[in-house]
Amino acid sequence: MIEACPLLNSSQPPEYWIDELKRRGIIVSLRWLKETATRLGACYRMGRQTLISPTQLDQILEST
Repeated sequence: MIEACPLLNSSQPPEYWIDELKRRGIIVSLRWLKETATRLGACYRMGRQTLISPTQLDQILEST
């Protein structure tokens, strides 16, 4: 049951986070976000789909 899975409800694709960061005046490239998330293990991969949770985004931003 998807509704009962908070992880899936809060995780978003990298493109979503790029737009959210841009709205706050933080400009990063999609490539940088994906590569950093993968290098840190701060993402969920399902096939070719990548999802990043808010907690993982914090981890990515704190690593810079």
